[in-house]
Amino acid sequence: MFFCAISGEPPQDPVISSKSGHVYERRLILKNITENGADPITGEKMEEGDLISVKASKWSVQLVKALVLELSLFSTSIKHEL
Repeated sequence: MFFCAISGEPPQDPVISSKSGHVYERRLILKNITENGADPITGEKMEEGDLISVKASKWSVQLVKALVLELSLFSTSIKHEL
């Protein structure tokens, strides 16, 4: 089971931030993006296009989160090398 980073409840329509890897209830994060334009957890700029729909099992969600984290770490590593 996974939980929305905003409500703390299991999401009915889950999405994952491609930037932070946090899981959100779609309607809640879209409202937040409209009002604030940022990830409510990290404060990083966020747009609707940064969200990945989750249409799979818990295992798949964990895999996507791990991949997002790996890409984030890789991106940070590249920036430090430049």
